[in-house]
Amino acid sequence: MVAPVVIAPEGVYHLASVGADGAEPGTGGQLSLGPDKVVAFSASARILPQGLQLRYSLTPKQDLRVNSAQVTCNLPTEDWQGCHYQWGGLQGSLPVQMQSGGPMVVTSVAHPLDLGPSQALGGLRMGLEPGALAGGLFDYRRWSPQWAALVTHGEPWEPWLWKAGETKTFELKFSFNRHLVEGPAIKVFAATGIDGDWQGTVLDELGQPCGRLAVSVQPKAGGGRGAHVVLEHEVFSGFLAQALKRTVDERSVSLRADDGSELAMTLDKDGQALVGALRCSWRPGITFKLVRGSAFLNPRLKADQSPVRHYRYQPPTQSQDGLSVGDLRLGRADLTRLQAGLDGVLNGSFPGVHSLLLIHHGKLVLEEYFYGYGSTDAHPLYSATKSIFSALFGIAQGQGLVKLNQKLYDFYPEARSQPAWDSRKDAITLGMLLGMNAGFQCDDMANCHRDVFRAPDAVQAALALPLDHDPGSHWTYNGTSLLPVSAVIEKKSGLSIANYAQRYLEGPLGIAPHPWAQDRHGATAVDTGHSLTPREMAKFGLMMLNKGVWKGKQIVPETWVQAVSQKQAPDFDYGYLFWLKTAWFGEKPYPIVEANGFGGQYIFIVPDADAVGVMTAGNYQMGEAFAAEEDLFESYVLRAVAQ
Repeated sequence: MVAPVVIAPEGVYHLASVGADGAEPGTGGQLSLGPDKVVAFSASARILPQGLQLRYSLTPKQDLRVNSAQVTCNLPTEDWQGCHYQWGGLQGSLPVQMQSGGPMVVTSVAHPLDLGPSQALGGLRMGLEPGALAGGLFDYRRWSPQWAALVTHGEPWEPWLWKAGETKTFELKFSFNRHLVEGPAIKVFAATGIDGDWQGTVLDELGQPCGRLAVSVQPKAGGGRGAHVVLEHEVFSGFLAQALKRTVDERSVSLRADDGSELAMTLDKDGQALVGALRCSWRPGITFKLVRGSAFLNPRLKADQSPVRHYRYQPPTQSQDGLSVGDLRLGRADLTRLQAGLDGVLNGSFPGVHSLLLIHHGKLVLEEYFYGYGSTDAHPLYSATKSIFSALFGIAQGQGLVKLNQKLYDFYPEARSQPAWDSRKDAITLGMLLGMNAGFQCDDMANCHRDVFRAPDAVQAALALPLDHDPGSHWTYNGTSLLPVSAVIEKKSGLSIANYAQRYLEGPLGIAPHPWAQDRHGATAVDTGHSLTPREMAKFGLMMLNKGVWKGKQIVPETWVQAVSQKQAPDFDYGYLFWLKTAWFGEKPYPIVEANGFGGQYIFIVPDADAVGVMTAGNYQMGEAFAAEEDLFESYVLRAVAQ
């Protein structure tokens, strides 16, 4: 059975101003009224000397069970002061109801309407052409200088079936007892109101995409509105966890936190977008423009916009990017196990997964996307960027630009003359920095990364970090100290990291150029800040699985590929910017060389299974989801093909 819907307020037509005699060209398009409700519309307006004429038509694309179809015409007045109403023969005041957060509403049957005295317009009288029309007066004096008249198509106020393809045409004439204020006519347009689901990309201070935002605004049972907000951003995602005040009205949503941060968005004048920004005192803000859509809020939707609950395997589609595709149904894969894991993504047991890919025996055999993502969407890698830089270092070493055993401060001898110089730093090698055992008192898990990048010169700030341990003796997660290493490669090669990567690594793999984050002096942040599409991540992983070879060409030296998968710290299983882990299936171990990024970005390289896995996700506020995502890959995806 089709659920009842009310065409208004989604199907509302506004005439922003009226005046000079003449006709306004018609407009048309489609109204999306919900997951499976689409109505085509056309509308036109004609401005008359003492009123206006509207004509519009609505045609549903599928059967709708409708409560009401209505049109609202808003007419601005500079000074609206009428407070007593007369409707036909009725005298005195009509019943008035104050809606929560909205206007006062007066309703009655259709008769000539006298709006009473107004300083600007005198006595203004409205008459509806004869017909089975109901009418209503909306008094917006408290919110804007305008009044609005509402009429419906005359259906009884109870659900009725509106057949697909059945066009209903509304022809309305409003007449007034005086000429309207002179002014240009404004095109009739469709407005949808703030209620519903919105989504879009957020932009950084340079106008570059840096995350996604989704907002669902729904009326509350007891009155008013509530908003569910999902923000995917490396830095600002935590803002929602501390937002203390949430305000939602008919045209805006705002969230405020006790540190002064504010996320504010407002419905644009056409009612077709939510525009806004998130601003705070400690970092440049982000801006956004959201349009209607619910894909960002649901793992996967059917064509009719209803949620997909169960997974059904489909082999990937062949493209021209250099990856060959295969079909798991042609081998011995445990599709039941795989389906159970993917069902967990669809029902939220494995939350926030954006993509999941698997290469087995050299072929892409699994490629799934969720929450509105697709194969061409570049995804932030966050700390998985380190593993891309690891390959770049291996290439640079093969070219003779750098060596693992070179001393860091031989490239920056001026640092030895700085106050409080610690002579133990002379022992720090480039290899220790890539193995994260240089001994610096800097743990990026404790936001050392942010502190260094806020410094006037991030490279010098990284060099000046104090020591917490003797070099080479202890592992600490410190990608910040890779800044001086990337600067060395840029100086030695004469290329930026972005250009170096495109020339020697990503370009040969058929990977399109993607930006790399930089500090205010242009030093490249190779520990985070790069993006790739999931298929590009898969190509990188396959190249590393094949000992640095892609399409018969040695991209990364084989000796480096071997080195990254060996333990480089005495007290932690970590290679050169790759994590070293093991999945156990019964008594059999499967070593995994893993690129791992904040929020759930993974490249799993599993030589003993001849497999590469890729996962991207948006779990920036859910630390426990990291373990859940690794479990998804190991227990359901890898295990489905490994045995």
